[in-house]
Amino acid sequence: MAGRGKAAAPLRILEMRGSKHAHEKKPGDEVSLRAGTPKPPTWLDKEARAEWHRIVPDLEASGILCEVDRAALALLCDAWSVYVRAQHEVSTRGITVETPAGGVQKNPAVTVMEGAHDRWKRMCEQFGLTPQSRSRIRAPKPAEPQDGKGRFFKGGSA
Repeated sequence: MAGRGKAAAPLRILEMRGSKHAHEKKPGDEVSLRAGTPKPPTWLDKEARAEWHRIVPDLEASGILCEVDRAALALLCDAWSVYVRAQHEVSTRGITVETPAGGVQKNPAVTVMEGAHDRWKRMCEQFGLTPQSRSRIRAPKPAEPQDGKGRFFKGGSA
């Protein structure tokens, strides 16, 4: 059965992109999740944990990171770690390896590397971590600090 098309982007992402469709959604139309910075799972290896600590500060600063993003973020970091390990294997043994029968075949690590790259790229796109996915997002304007009168006259709540 065919898919229903491209997945709908969350309101926050549509607003950051400056999308004309942002006005079509109301804040109550989608689930609102608690913003926050998830802790890395203990099972992440050294490389995955390093990737976690490299990207989380930028994701947190972007305002799109939520506590429930932990699993997706862990998958992204784990895919990176698998890619790095497979790439090291390819660098060490080469793109092709000798078979037990004396022939030559593609190094199985190349296939692992390709799969890890595909998973990593898909997850990066979900978090706006590729140049193309990031180019579709506009950073929100910083809120202007207001005193009590400013909030009153601009329609804010005191």
